Amino acid sequence: MGLKDMSKRDILVNVAVLIGFIILCMGGGGIMGAITRNDFGDRSEWYKALIKPSFNPPNFLFGIVWPILYLLMAIAAFAVWTKTGLTKE
Repeated sequence: MGLKDMSKRDILVNVAVLIGFIILCMGGGGIMGAITRNDFGDRSEWYKALIKPSFNPPNFLFGIVWPILYLLMAIAAFAVWTKTGLTKE
């Protein structure tokens, strides 16, 4: 079903669902980040003491990559929802 075939109501529902998935994924990631804030990175003594491989990315990259991953998870969840919906036909 293309965008031209959808009613305004269907488009609004899809936009609302996409926004909901984004809020759910980003919110869940934010909550988990807040819970584990002191367990990883520069604030954690045990994490600093780990012997990391040479290909270990620098810490600042995690702050860039994780939100992108959560956004992609939200888009994937939306794609599944648009294919399956809430009921099976």
